[in-house]
Amino acid sequence: MGTIIYTRYSPRPKKECKLCAGAGCDACKDTGEAECESCERQLARCRELCARNCWIIDHEIMDKDVSGGRLDRIKLWDCIQRLEAGGILLVDKLDRLSRGDVMHTYQIERAVAKHKAKIISVQGEGTWNETPSDKLIKEILQSFARFQRAEISQRTRAAKLRHLYVEHRNVTPGFEPWGWMPDPINPTMLTPCYYEAAVARYIEWLHKVRKMAACPIVRQLVRMKLPFRGRFAAWHENTVWRVLKKLDAGQIPPLDAEHQLWFDRLTGEVKA
Repeated sequence: MGTIIYTRYSPRPKKECKLCAGAGCDACKDTGEAECESCERQLARCRELCARNCWIIDHEIMDKDVSGGRLDRIKLWDCIQRLEAGGILLVDKLDRLSRGDVMHTYQIERAVAKHKAKIISVQGEGTWNETPSDKLIKEILQSFARFQRAEISQRTRAAKLRHLYVEHRNVTPGFEPWGWMPDPINPTMLTPCYYEAAVARYIEWLHKVRKMAACPIVRQLVRMKLPFRGRFAAWHENTVWRVLKKLDAGQIPPLDAEHQLWFDRLTGEVKA
């Protein structure tokens, strides 16, 4: 019975321990800083299980720096294609296969089942048997893995917003948010771009005062040849709605008295 070992790790930056500088002292062990679910550690545990059960290892495949929420993992599907009838796809934990949507997990399990193989986790997790209780345990743990990923994503998004709009740190160089630009003196920080802020207030004025929808606003911006910056090649309805949403959230800097004139000039060019 051939066994294929699959390991995956998507590292996240951690604060280095000030006592040992990452060497692994008792203090950072207590806080979990020294623990690392690297592909090498996962592989060691998988090899140990194979040695205890006298399983023959056919392939060992490592997916480094890859998110578990992605389904387009070439190495994962390469593992599945290599499976033979009666074979085993061995992982350290089930969340190494998928931490994304329920359908992702379902597609992976179906693909493995088509090869008449099975998935086994070193941690157990209900993969050793096919009893109803084992299936329940597996589904609970998979749901918890998806919850963990959603929680991490929420914390990451909140930290990014805090860095951008509270601390004014340039965490996305080259993709600065609308109304902000890199500080000429310190490019790692953000400074207000008052011209874009004036354009944003102009869009809000067209929408709330002139009662214009997104499509007429886009035509007006294109007619005035206002500079554009964003994911699309030109002004787009989605861009208008995003700018309005950022204004409502207070994520675009306010205009001071000196730059209020720009907004006044823009509103004076609207055709009746």
